Amino acid sequence: MVEMIGTLAIIGIVIVFAIPNMNQWIERNRVDAVARQIYFDLQLARSKAIRNHNNVIVSFQNSGTHQYTIHVDTNEDGVQDGGEEITTVTLKDNIVFGINNGISDIDGNAVTSSVSMGDDKKITFNARGSAGESGSVYVLPSADVSVKNDLSRAVSVIQATGAVEYWKYSSGASPGPWA
Repeated sequence: MVEMIGTLAIIGIVIVFAIPNMNQWIERNRVDAVARQIYFDLQLARSKAIRNHNNVIVSFQNSGTHQYTIHVDTNEDGVQDGGEEITTVTLKDNIVFGINNGISDIDGNAVTSSVSMGDDKKITFNARGSAGESGSVYVLPSADVSVKNDLSRAVSVIQATGAVEYWKYSSGASPGPWA
C-alpha cells in the first residue's frame, strides 16, 4: 500500500511538470505547421508559374480573415477570371498573421506590418520564377500577439530569384532575430 501511494505521488509530480512543457510543444508545432504550409504554398505557386509559363499571384488578407489566395492567372490580366485556378487557405489552430511591436526583420530593420509585400499585400511569380517584389509574412499564435515573440515565424520571398525562405524567431540570432 505504501509503495502504491509513493508511486502515485511520483506520477503526480511528473504530470505537474510535464503538462506545461507539452502545451508549449503543441503550440510550437501548430505555428510551425502553419508557417510551413505558407512556405510550401509559395514554393508551389512559383513552380506553377514556371511550369505553366504564366503569372501566379498570392494575395494575403490579414485583417480579420487571416487567409491567403493563390491565383493561377492564365491570361496574366491580374483579375480572377472564370476557369482560372483559385485556392483560398485560411490559417488554422489560432495562428494569425501578426507581429509584436519592436520586432526586427531578417536584416535587422523594424517590421511595421505582418504582411510586408507591398501596398496590395500580394506577391506575383512570373514564368521565370522571379517575384514581383521581395517581402515577408509573419505568423504567431493569436495568444502571443502583443505578448511575446518566442513562437513567431517568418516566410520571405526574394524578388530576383523568387526564392522562398522559412525563419524561426530566435532572440540570439544575428544580424536580426531570425534563424
